[in-house]
Amino acid sequence: MGFDEERVDRLVRDDGGLGFEDGLAALRLRPEADEPLCVLVRLFLGRESLPAATVAAAMGRFDLDALAGTGLIALRDGVVRARFALEPLDGLVVASDRSAGRLRTDHVVRIGPATRTLAALTVRRPVEAALDIGTGSGVQAFLAARHSERVVGSDLNPRALRLARLNAELNGIENVDWRRGNLFEPVRDEEFGLVAANPPFVVSPVQEFAYRDGGLGGDLLSREAVTGAASHLREGGFATILCSWIKTPERWFERSGCDAWVLEFVTDGPVTYAVRWNSFPGRRPATLATAAEPWLADYRARGIESISTGAIVLRKRSGKNWVRFDKLAVGPRGEAGAHVERIFAAQDYLQSLRDETELLTSALALAPGTVLVERRLPGGVLERARLTVDQGLPLPGRVPVSLAPALAALDGHRPLADILPPAARAEALPALRELVARGLLVPVR
Repeated sequence: MGFDEERVDRLVRDDGGLGFEDGLAALRLRPEADEPLCVLVRLFLGRESLPAATVAAAMGRFDLDALAGTGLIALRDGVVRARFALEPLDGLVVASDRSAGRLRTDHVVRIGPATRTLAALTVRRPVEAALDIGTGSGVQAFLAARHSERVVGSDLNPRALRLARLNAELNGIENVDWRRGNLFEPVRDEEFGLVAANPPFVVSPVQEFAYRDGGLGGDLLSREAVTGAASHLREGGFATILCSWIKTPERWFERSGCDAWVLEFVTDGPVTYAVRWNSFPGRRPATLATAAEPWLADYRARGIESISTGAIVLRKRSGKNWVRFDKLAVGPRGEAGAHVERIFAAQDYLQSLRDETELLTSALALAPGTVLVERRLPGGVLERARLTVDQGLPLPGRVPVSLAPALAALDGHRPLADILPPAARAEALPALRELVARGLLVPVR
């Protein structure tokens, strides 16, 4: 029936002619309204109640009474109503709560930008054991289950765990152990080769929603998520944690035994942050402002002038550890785990050099999926150049115009000393070093 992201999006948007919400409203008017894919989208995403015969025909081998028994749908008087949203993601189908109307305190959020970003930033190497903290509907646990012998998915919200178990059944996933508890309490002294965490990291003074409000005040919950992940990693293991911080989180990594990459997405002033996290569909401006007021009072009392949101990636490694900071204004393009690994390998390589001039002995090449983009004026004069990625992290890759010919000549065979003329090296070496650090250039030897 084609219930996947691409086909659903193309159907709803009418090949780009409509926005998603308008497209959902229009589905019942389309000639294919009763075809299987359209019926499923109308039921699970469009919030329509539909005749049982129509839904049964669309479901094929799935029995409506059995689905009703799982709680996924309600079946009454020959009419079917979906009790949850059901969305496709990377070969999965995931049930979660709808975002419309008044949210319950144990609301389980739908697939959104945070879900996709965490999934994209997670390193996808085979591991014996993986851990998903704040599992919600179970998405990160399911993705980890594909390259892990076993996975632990934990959440403080019992309703989230019930949905995660239902989603595991829907997707035929059997190697996830679901545990209830706060942060790392359910795993005690266990260690993992991979940790993915999307905890309730919002800097919030209230405890209204389980998915949002951690209840520890300030950015303490984010700090505990980061330090807890570090303590539960095996040597060589990676952790990716979505979080917020008030001041630079560098102290969070002291004595962690981990290399740390801090990736900042956005930094907000108190008003913007408070309003963003209290904005819900249908909420009136006056109600929104009233909800944000205690947040701003808390920020004033704590002396909070700005709040940053981003991801922190850790790698457990013996020896002297490093910390790197970057800003990522645009989200990842597709899976970025391989790019994340290049970032870590690059820091190791650069720290092994005695000084910048040792780069001259290295043969460099464009990283996989990286391209050199040039902008030329009429007549062919090069105005600017940059490196960008087709897949991975679109970190800024500005290139000095004078360096562009050398970048075009990088082939992974000749050392830089054979490509860079001596007069260009003073300007070129710092720029090349930073392009290596961002995983856009890779040393071949």
